Amino acid sequence: MTTRKIASLLSGYREKGVAKVDFGGGEPTARHDLPVLAKAAAELGYKHIGVKSNGMRFCYPDYAEQCMGAGFNDFSISLWGYPADMHDRMAGRTGAFDMTEMGLNNLVDFGADVCVDLLVTVQSLPALGDALKHLSGEVGVRKFRLWVFSIFGAGGLCTDMMPHLAQVGESAAAAYSAVRQDVDWVRTSHVPPCLLGGAREMYFNVSEQGLLVITPGHSFMGEDSPFEKGVHVAACRTCRLMDKCAGPRDEYVRIRGDGELKTVE
Repeated sequence: MTTRKIASLLSGYREKGVAKVDFGGGEPTARHDLPVLAKAAAELGYKHIGVKSNGMRFCYPDYAEQCMGAGFNDFSISLWGYPADMHDRMAGRTGAFDMTEMGLNNLVDFGADVCVDLLVTVQSLPALGDALKHLSGEVGVRKFRLWVFSIFGAGGLCTDMMPHLAQVGESAAAAYSAVRQDVDWVRTSHVPPCLLGGAREMYFNVSEQGLLVITPGHSFMGEDSPFEKGVHVAACRTCRLMDKCAGPRDEYVRIRGDGELKTVE
């Protein structure tokens, strides 16, 4: 989309009362006009102006400060694996993790509100606890979202990378417990609360956010995205949390079945 088109959308939605906007992609920091767009949103009165990025460009302190000065006040940074070599393989670039970590350090040092979006795969799941400990203890990140691998995002391939939700839930709950005193929250919309044990507060339903996703071609609500859209299975029908839970993704049920899901009485 052109700068003019985005500015027009920002103005139109602000007139309708919208007060929060996030810029994503693709990689939004590849746009040279990104700080200009943040400034336009700030001048229109948006209170939350976020960016969802791989974080690599923020390794340059001047750019991080420029974006914060332009109006960005929320930074969601993606990590596709831990330790560094696993992230680099997923990113397809040696040194990607180091650049992203430098970006995180800059943002934290400058006082930015930062959340790390951790991708959970079969391969990265064993190091989930170590990742949270490192990023919270050594880098100073206090907010985390866990994204379970989606074959939709991989073009329908790599089903062997999709972890079992029961294993993710167990590991996520344990990892959160270990860092609970050092973080603000760890959340996920991809692991149903029935599989999170005593850490059900980690779960959130995207439908609660009123999130409208706007792309160059069309727009849709966040809960209708293939990355979020869930289905209710047999165990959900008498579960007291069904109204709050979207259920597992349809692609997950098709590949892994619904035998792991439980009824919360």
